Amino acid sequence: MRRLADHEHPFPDAHLTYEGAGHIGTPGHRGPATGRFAVGGTPELDAQANADAWPRVLDFLDRHVQAKPLF
Repeated sequence: MRRLADHEHPFPDAHLTYEGAGHIGTPGHRGPATGRFAVGGTPELDAQANADAWPRVLDFLDRHVQAKPLF
């Protein structure tokens, strides 16, 4: 976020963080718990973060991304 601000990033942005959660995704997303591609966090905290973040992501997209017709 600091780097975006330092370079006068002209577009809306947001950064959500959740203490104890790993890299989160869409509702129900569970990355690998171990191994090379482990995403960190605990299953419980990841699930809570996913549940909280998803509506925020959809709201952000709704407010900042203008839909354009495909054809």
